[in-house]
Amino acid sequence: MQTNLLNRQSICRGHFPAHVTRETFGTSSRGQRFSVSNSVTDRQWILGNTEMIVAAEFKDNATYEQIIASLESLGIQITFDRLVSYEQHLLKLGILQIDGMDDCRRDPFTGFNFRGFSPLVILTLWRGNPDAWARRLLDRFPKGIVCVVGWIFVSIAISTIAVTVFLWPSLVEGAQRAISGWGWLGLYLLTLASGIVHEAGHILACRAQGVRIRETGFAIYFLLPFAWTKPDSKNWEKLTLKSRVTAILAGPIASLLFAAIGYLLFLTGPFLGIGEYIPIITIMAGLFGAIVTLMPIINGDGYLLIVEIFGIPNVRRKSFEYFRDRLLSRTVEASDQGVLYITVAIISIVGWVALWFGVAWFLITSIVAVLYE
Repeated sequence: MQTNLLNRQSICRGHFPAHVTRETFGTSSRGQRFSVSNSVTDRQWILGNTEMIVAAEFKDNATYEQIIASLESLGIQITFDRLVSYEQHLLKLGILQIDGMDDCRRDPFTGFNFRGFSPLVILTLWRGNPDAWARRLLDRFPKGIVCVVGWIFVSIAISTIAVTVFLWPSLVEGAQRAISGWGWLGLYLLTLASGIVHEAGHILACRAQGVRIRETGFAIYFLLPFAWTKPDSKNWEKLTLKSRVTAILAGPIASLLFAAIGYLLFLTGPFLGIGEYIPIITIMAGLFGAIVTLMPIINGDGYLLIVEIFGIPNVRRKSFEYFRDRLLSRTVEASDQGVLYITVAIISIVGWVALWFGVAWFLITSIVAVLYE
């Protein structure tokens, strides 16, 4: 609907749904912000203070004139055209909802809406709150011991990277022999196990720094395993940048520890009576869990590092909007982050294409290998 078809007396198109929750957080340096979550679509956004105030004014049956008047009473001046434009923006994001229209779950990686096919795209295996057990586990040990163990894990992770680089040709050759036929199933199951270890790293790192965990989950995305951990926003924002980066990197470090177990099994395999395949697959599963999540093309650890280091919430969405406006030769506001936006947009687009082709290749080769095994 175009702006010229509306007037100040028109009832606004969207409204702020009851199932969309908001949580205040922020620091003096980063400013007050809001974590907005939709429990139906399982999506989350970060809004500034003014953005949140305006969004919350879109109530059922409210007219644009009423919203403008209410905002003016709060000291916020906004034109009718600007309000309609912002409403369209919030509708596009999914923060506002139109009655009678489906509020469907979106792909957590790309943001696409698969509507009726969502259950086929994302199959949730488990979701819960591991905060209590993580707190009890860490309470058993003095803080100094936890810190020392953490540095030992970091050392092992760095050593794992060094060994992988040194043995890479042999590792690739061994993987070609091990990951074929039913070896794909072993890689699949061990990758899922690596994901559990990965999220445990995030959970323990957060709890060690006093950050509560809201939720952890494991799911199958297009037949590929993935997992997530959601820390408490208020606790998270109280951390320094260094502490937030530490908590983010704890996941990939845990995956590298999983790969280190594979190297240990490789060395002791003959004594334990196991062959070459299990150690190689364990190594590959751990490396997969560390490398893939650090790729900024998905909403994983690499993307979170960009958000935290540059201090730009929703950087991918802003990058796409900036990139689109530049391609269409639209007038865009001058931004110091222009180069960053263009880089993130291009890497995301190219990476998604490569990822989809990779998933297709994985599925096709796996099916063919099993059928002709």
